[in-house]
Amino acid sequence: MIQNKNTFIIIILMFLMIVILAIQYFKIYKQNLYLSLHPVGKVNMVIDTSKTVLAIGSSTINRWPFERIGILKNNIINLGVEGQTSEQVKIEYIYILEKYKPKIIIINIGINDIKTIGFLGEKKTIAEKLVQNIKSILKKSIELNIEPIYISNFPTDKPGLIRRFFWNEEMDKLIIQTNNEIIDFCKISNINYIDAYQLLVDPLKGYKRTSDFSYDFFHLNERGYQILNNHLENKLKQILK
Repeated sequence: MIQNKNTFIIIILMFLMIVILAIQYFKIYKQNLYLSLHPVGKVNMVIDTSKTVLAIGSSTINRWPFERIGILKNNIINLGVEGQTSEQVKIEYIYILEKYKPKIIIINIGINDIKTIGFLGEKKTIAEKLVQNIKSILKKSIELNIEPIYISNFPTDKPGLIRRFFWNEEMDKLIIQTNNEIIDFCKISNINYIDAYQLLVDPLKGYKRTSDFSYDFFHLNERGYQILNNHLENKLKQILK
């Protein structure tokens, strides 16, 4: 009887420890998300100026198989960083544009901004800042006579069990809203863009991506990237001809 009671107490204590650790983890995670939206400073990096195409963004750019686009001929620098927000990209890379002045810049950024809403709220503020940041990068590119190619954010796939607590349909709608605002700006400003959302979305799933193009909730597989590379290569041929 005493042994059973001790076992029960140990189980309760272990459970409480797990709960406390989980709460601490989410506090730290939320703090890191907030800092990613409000970064300070910039990254000092040296890039190969012999390459004339620059790609910036988060994991969707970092994982992008640009080497499969024949016209690039390894003439691209991929500066995509896992987990980056639009504010981080703006702060860290606008000075790179000013310093190195590549011929073309490829931009895909913003899904990590929207991801933070599930933890931080502030939907309206985060969405407005996201659009403002991308427009700032595009405007700076034009000012420096750099040809920008904006690639809109992708539709998401079906969320897993944990993701369901921090992602909802309103955030999927926000991807469409922010994409459209920036695409409208591109049209008015005569900026090249690729509407990746429309190329990847499954019309039968509402706001969700075609599963054949998915690696996970946020990211694409090889087939998904190939769809985008086909359109990107056409854009590059028009610019580099």
